[in-house]
Amino acid sequence: MSTEFKPIDPTYLRIISDGLDSGVIHQNNSATLPAGLVATYEKALPPEKHVKDRQKFLDFFSAWALLKNEVSASFVAQLLGWTEKQVIDYLADHSSWFNSPVVGKFILYHERLRSFTLQKISHTHFMACNEAIIRQGQEALERRSGDEWEQYALEHLSTHLLIQAMEKENADALKALAYNTTHWNRQLEISKGFEWSKRMLNDMMLWASKFSDDDVIECALNKVDLYYQEQNDAPRIVEMVARNEMDTALQRIEAFGGNDREGLQRKFILYMLCLMELLFMRDKDADSKQVDKLCQSLQNQINIKFDKFEIIPYKFMFQLALKLEQLGIEHAFITDKLIFQNFDWIKTCTLNDDLENKVLLDIIRMQENELHRFKGYASYAKKLCELNKLDQALFFASMIPDGVEDNEELPF
Repeated sequence: MSTEFKPIDPTYLRIISDGLDSGVIHQNNSATLPAGLVATYEKALPPEKHVKDRQKFLDFFSAWALLKNEVSASFVAQLLGWTEKQVIDYLADHSSWFNSPVVGKFILYHERLRSFTLQKISHTHFMACNEAIIRQGQEALERRSGDEWEQYALEHLSTHLLIQAMEKENADALKALAYNTTHWNRQLEISKGFEWSKRMLNDMMLWASKFSDDDVIECALNKVDLYYQEQNDAPRIVEMVARNEMDTALQRIEAFGGNDREGLQRKFILYMLCLMELLFMRDKDADSKQVDKLCQSLQNQINIKFDKFEIIPYKFMFQLALKLEQLGIEHAFITDKLIFQNFDWIKTCTLNDDLENKVLLDIIRMQENELHRFKGYASYAKKLCELNKLDQALFFASMIPDGVEDNEELPF
């Protein structure tokens, strides 16, 4: 007969370990071991005869149970009307029940503790706590101080308003927030992205799909407006690159443009603009690590070739490839994305050193279309003639079949 192994919850193990360290649990007395997580929580909850202590416990933990991410002690003190010291002391008394993923901020250690707390409080208590979060969030949005409460409200207020709207079957407050483009702009300013606004409209759509078909249509139109705004925000993304906010910029780029051919081309152009910012628009030398990070993202995101690529000149693409090679970064992941329709621009190149010639020949050779490749060799041979490098010109001219346009102009 086999016995199925059931892994022990890490929270339970943590509580046992803390209990052994503090002496509350004795290693030779199994009777002192809590029966499980719920038993541990029940044991910590003051009995009903201690009304004030029990209410304080439930007030404290219900606030943490409703909050959507880690927050500071001062944040919770403002919500509960406690002093910051009271919150810190209470946190210290229950430190094993909290994690601190960010220094100075805390979150409940386990979802079971959140569920336990919410089951212990009344519906009235739950709604009152949610309303208190809404009030603090709305006041913070009015202050626009950029403090912790405003940031929380910008990210999560719609979720608390959704709870309220579902309860009252009225979403006026949620709708006013979700469709407020000034609020979208503030979310974008603080978060550097559109995810908070998308989540807010999703909250509105969740309510509308349950209560109002008309609002489903209105919400969908607002989602289209937000998508259009996101897809036309290239200048702000380039600014992020200029400010060395590369990780945030890459998140924005990867959500830019869509996955069809036109969308991928728009995304590719945005990558080129960002590389232009890094490689050409600065007085100091480019940061090769930042350039490499951008290039790695491009390789992961773009996997097709583009023809009729006329927005960014071919010569610029050559200069970009040359800059990358000078930084020790191979250019092929960019130049093999383009079908070079012509090579007339070669006549304006200087071709002063071996690296320039190498990069130019790399670009010509990677052209899959033979006619394009032959035209590249013809333009290159003519340039070599101008530079009085006749032997090299003759070599490349010999690679071009008779009848290829431009071959006739070669002086051989």
